[in-house]
Amino acid sequence: MKKIGFFCLSLLFVNNYIFAETDVGALTKEAKGIIAAGLRDTDERTRTNAIEIVSSVGIDEMTDDVIALTKDPSGMVRFAAAMAIGDMQYS
Repeated sequence: MKKIGFFCLSLLFVNNYIFAETDVGALTKEAKGIIAAGLRDTDERTRTNAIEIVSSVGIDEMTDDVIALTKDPSGMVRFAAAMAIGDMQYS
């Protein structure tokens, strides 16, 4: 998922940069969709990375999704979610 998501974002950026005007709103919406999919992914590392992106970028509308991941079966995901909630609260 990580490689595919990064590849998609890279391809969108390069395609829009070279061939047309960049619609930042559309790219932002697509990026948020990829991050949301990462929060629901079956791989714990992908979920953890998506949580870190939500926290570092400050995507407030995904805070409820991160809070829900504090009950994830994976300890790594629960830890990342707890850290993200703290970081987002104090940033």
